[in-house]
Amino acid sequence: VPSREPPHSTCGTTNVGTSWKRSITCIVELSMRRKPVALTVRERLAAKLAGEGKTYVDIGGAMGVGYETAKTYILRARCKLKLGDKAALAEWARENLKEETSCLG
Repeated sequence: VPSREPPHSTCGTTNVGTSWKRSITCIVELSMRRKPVALTVRERLAAKLAGEGKTYVDIGGAMGVGYETAKTYILRARCKLKLGDKAALAEWARENLKEETSCLG
């Protein structure tokens, strides 16, 4: 069964009737080529807390947001850094956010 996902080499082609998924893929690819994306303050804080071994519930509680919002911050940080899972983000945070102090006290 052929994959329904567009190939990653679709940028630069102009096909009339291009599917929206292909268009979105192209936009994402072009934006990734520009420059590395920095994490927001909230994403960095969530990553730091994940690096300390906190659960989504703990992260949400510490940040004053719900479980789903904490999970979203972690997901966005992972996507921006191209990391596969929360454990990889936690490892990244331990290595890269050591000297940052938390605004939580």
